[in-house]
Amino acid sequence: MSASNIDFEQQSEKVLHEQREIYDKMDFRRVLADKKATIRHFIESEDVAKQYHFQGRFYYMAHYEIAKILKTKMKGFDENDIIKTLYHTLRLGNLYKIDEINYPYLQKAMTLLLPDLEESKYQVCDMNRQIAFLLFEVLNENDQDFIYKSSYKDYSEIRDFIGKANSYVDLFSMRKNKEKFIVFLENKLLLERVRKAVLLFTANEFHQNTGANFYFFACVLLLLLSEEKESKKTLLKLHKQEELSGHLVWVLGTFYKDFQNTEENKQLLINLYETFPDDWIDEYQEKKYDWENN
Repeated sequence: MSASNIDFEQQSEKVLHEQREIYDKMDFRRVLADKKATIRHFIESEDVAKQYHFQGRFYYMAHYEIAKILKTKMKGFDENDIIKTLYHTLRLGNLYKIDEINYPYLQKAMTLLLPDLEESKYQVCDMNRQIAFLLFEVLNENDQDFIYKSSYKDYSEIRDFIGKANSYVDLFSMRKNKEKFIVFLENKLLLERVRKAVLLFTANEFHQNTGANFYFFACVLLLLLSEEKESKKTLLKLHKQEELSGHLVWVLGTFYKDFQNTEENKQLLINLYETFPDDWIDEYQEKKYDWENN
């Protein structure tokens, strides 16, 4: 470890200790009774936490109150404070419901977050890149113009899709309740992004969580529900992706087998067998983690 890294870690520990001193002694009941004080402390705490790579000491005690404030029109708040609040909630990976009047501030907050999206340290940015793409079709700071292509209605409906995907504890339950996703087919912008997302996020690096990648497979599910030819063509293209792991192929097989209600979906399963070994599809394939090869 370099001297500069050691110096940073020591400084980070010092600042973290100072933050604990402040917030461990704080009268949260008094502070949370004041909306502006709540937002001010949240911003100040998260600014420091991001700079020194640790988890903010205020947020975990105040997140319910922050969520309630964001649902309001936030009258009387400085617009920079609204933007900063939304920036930090997005950075922490949260998609709180907001009033439509504040949606332009959310778009601005997202542009501020773009340089952080590829950051590997979750203390700096914990926004899931697949979620960011589905919401705004962004991958990095070169994509900021795309943010303004999503209306508040699009954002709200895609947020609901993400929430629905994240509401299941296993993929079997998601497949069993597939009819609950039909409503999302009405959003053409979402369907367009879903087609792009399943081809962009196939690499193993995006499937390293110990549980299932619910966002990715909710996209697969939507394409299986869709009657549009482009949706089926996208899944056929997915079969040709070089980086597909055995585990990913096995999960695709479990989805296809539960969607044999149309000729097009039957052809997808046939093509999967033609493309990959039968045992990858019929026998459970363990997930391989990149760090196991190090």
